[in-house]
Amino acid sequence: HVLSSHDLQQVFRSVSSSLRPDGHFVFDLLTDDQPNVAGGLLYRDFSGNGQPLVQTIEWHPREGSITCTILEHRPGSRFPTVEVHRERTYSPQEVRQWLRGAGVRVRGILDALSLRSADAASPRVIIVARREP
Repeated sequence: HVLSSHDLQQVFRSVSSSLRPDGHFVFDLLTDDQPNVAGGLLYRDFSGNGQPLVQTIEWHPREGSITCTILEHRPGSRFPTVEVHRERTYSPQEVRQWLRGAGVRVRGILDALSLRSADAASPRVIIVARREP
């Protein structure tokens, strides 16, 4: 949920300074290859368990960001609970460069769904990195 490249680079520097030499850093991120959703909006209804829960995901390709809104109607509550999350997308190549600049080497980039090596069409990846000794 780090929305600026400057802030993300600062996070990497902070993580690097907190890791022991050879320490690992594992995190996930959204890539800039998001699914092409009609109108940029995905609607999912998870109400099957008797508790209404609806999620919308809006892709903003120009900004390279996603807005996720979750509406949950809890039993006994008059109004729904609303959560809004905003995430920025980054290319794995630029993240690899920023990590290297912070003294951290990428050991692997995995597709978050399959846990296999990510390819150019992976919308979410898991990055495994290690601080240089």
